[in-house]
Amino acid sequence: MPPRQAPRQAPLPKAPKELLFTLVPEDDEARLVVLSNPDHATSNQGVPCLTCYADRSSKIEGRLLSFGRHAANDIRLPSGPAGDSRSANVNGARSGRSYQNYRNEHFFFFLAPSGELILRDLSPCLTTIEIEHAKDDEARLYALHGKDPRQRVIPRTSRSVFIVFGTSTVFRLKWARGYQGEVDIADFAVQGKLAAQALAHHMRA
Repeated sequence: MPPRQAPRQAPLPKAPKELLFTLVPEDDEARLVVLSNPDHATSNQGVPCLTCYADRSSKIEGRLLSFGRHAANDIRLPSGPAGDSRSANVNGARSGRSYQNYRNEHFFFFLAPSGELILRDLSPCLTTIEIEHAKDDEARLYALHGKDPRQRVIPRTSRSVFIVFGTSTVFRLKWARGYQGEVDIADFAVQGKLAAQALAHHMRA
């Protein structure tokens, strides 16, 4: 009788490697979001943060990373228990923040065909993008524009870019080293690489 062969195991999914950016928490609200999403968490200089990879599929077709209270999002935003809009903070204490300002679909990042990283806001809660040391005209330029939806290109800059949403949740967006640049300086090689990533992401979807 021939020896019995072991069942063939399905290949393990490849670990993502094309890191685009990390989101470093700046307050307890943001730290709670990170702790609630271990599948997208990593350590940046000892600080737990969220990561976004160009070669990691989003739960929602055509997106890179989506945020919201609904389980269909990549990053699940916390919500309070039934009848209570408060939730425990990272130290286990009750937080004074209300999570009713987190929406089922709050906002998401995607790559445009041009290779530009765009944040599109789906909430009425005025998600904001803030650039470190921005002058008034720069602050206006990099604010979210439009209506239904509001959106804006994330600048590739060495300065800190802050994403603020909900009641006061603050993340600092940190570009991967290969994509970091300076505001208003066009790097066509990097832009072309990001455009190729956008095409690959679209083809996978």
